[in-house]
Amino acid sequence: MDDLVRTLLESISDNALILDENGVVLACNQAMAKRLGNAPDELVDKNIFDLFEEPVAKKRMQLFSKALKTGDPLTFRDATSSGNTFQAWVKPVMSSDSPARMVVMTREVDRLARAEEERYRLASAVEQAVEAVILL
Repeated sequence: MDDLVRTLLESISDNALILDENGVVLACNQAMAKRLGNAPDELVDKNIFDLFEEPVAKKRMQLFSKALKTGDPLTFRDATSSGNTFQAWVKPVMSSDSPARMVVMTREVDRLARAEEERYRLASAVEQAVEAVILL
């Protein structure tokens, strides 16, 4: 992948990668590599589905295949083997002069939910503190 693609991938805070039509990693950002326990260069040329247990890989292959056949982007939620829930966005990139590719981005939603709960808890604590000061 060229420097522009690498720069774009690294500018995304979510986990992101580009796959060929067979699921082979063409490029990925540091966040995705870290999530998968590898360095970005170690993932390039590997089939992404080989990194998952068979039932998970089969399910994701079906989803990716559907996106490639229709050309439509898709979004789904899934869980990791450790139980973390993530949101995934899959966007096929079709071109008449090159093979189909897939742009995949994922975001852990459990972490976001925990952050939102913490924000709410802190806002409530501040509100209660302000009310206590007003009463004094």
